[in-house]
Amino acid sequence: MSIIMGSTVPRGWKDASTFPFKGLLISAIYLKEAGRALTSPTPDRAWHLITLAYYHLGLNTTESEPMAQARKLAEKNAAVTEEARGLVLGALDLIAKNKSPKSIADAQDMVVNLLEEKGEAIDELLLVYADKAKIDPSSPKPHRRFEAIGRIRTLMRDWALPTSPYPEIARKFAQFNQRQDASGPANPLPEPPRPEGADGAEPAAGPALEIISIRADGYTLTTRISKADPGADA
Repeated sequence: MSIIMGSTVPRGWKDASTFPFKGLLISAIYLKEAGRALTSPTPDRAWHLITLAYYHLGLNTTESEPMAQARKLAEKNAAVTEEARGLVLGALDLIAKNKSPKSIADAQDMVVNLLEEKGEAIDELLLVYADKAKIDPSSPKPHRRFEAIGRIRTLMRDWALPTSPYPEIARKFAQFNQRQDASGPANPLPEPPRPEGADGAEPAAGPALEIISIRADGYTLTTRISKADPGADA
């Protein structure tokens, strides 16, 4: 207990925090106790102990080298594309308010068109992104701006996917994929079936009022009110 709580540390240990590998020790204790439980009158208790052992083991497990590299790369990419993502999000907001793209690809083209407009704020952010993306600083500004927009167009293909690393951008693109063309003819409502008698023939002629309702689940409700038949069929 003194080791787990950090009151007993290795000689020369100068860190004031608790023992960094206490999770491993706790896991070992639980696994040892699980081994005893398997030979006890209550062996089912071993399942609970093993679960606790793996829980504490997971708390103290360091990430693998590939996982660490992937995390560092994601953080680096996020820092590089910060200005580019801001430009795309701003352009998508303008497109949603003022334009009507028919698809995600159409929306991406509109984003590029907005970025190509010569605005001072857009131009400044494009050049900041060009610096972070290591686009040749010796190139003329128009060339650097053109290459930056080209890279953003390529990045948007991944950003618009459901597996995008930036869900906020994927959601904004998804709204254009759900839009439907409202200029086409509306689908006519299905005609309600006419009520039939027991033998399939039309109801007897005579003054009558029929109320036919179609429910959302597809069921048809028919109410017939007739002078010849004062009773109502439902």
